Amino acid sequence: VFAINHEILDTLKVHYKGQAIQIDGRVPASKRKDLVDQFQTDSKVPLLLGQIEAAGTGFNMTAADTTLTLQLGWKPGEHDQAEDRCHRIGTPHPVTAYYLLAERTMDMVIMKLLDQKRKTLLSVLDGKEAVHEDLLENLLADITKGT
Repeated sequence: VFAINHEILDTLKVHYKGQAIQIDGRVPASKRKDLVDQFQTDSKVPLLLGQIEAAGTGFNMTAADTTLTLQLGWKPGEHDQAEDRCHRIGTPHPVTAYYLLAERTMDMVIMKLLDQKRKTLLSVLDGKEAVHEDLLENLLADITKGT
């Protein structure tokens, strides 16, 4: 499970007491690998709660077959990296990624913005001229429309 704010992860950890490990910005980098190793090998700990920036890069979490993102970051690459932690070369099973989004919330506006950023990035990487859009203007228009 990935989120931005550690408060959400803290709440989930209390609810899943003893069944989850948590990696967020408060966990020293030197201890994060040990937590990931525990998740990878200990069947009594089937849930990893990760802050996207702290747990979304640098680890293999191939024991997972599902990711759930509860909060969106501002960069599409953050989400790609978080999903890729589970879907690595040698992963013996398919990996499914879910995003918990509700209509008429800020997350829907952010998701649209992330999609626009991704399209622009892919255009540039493919050597195509990116369509110029004022992302901030579109974001503000969506907010004022209530979408």
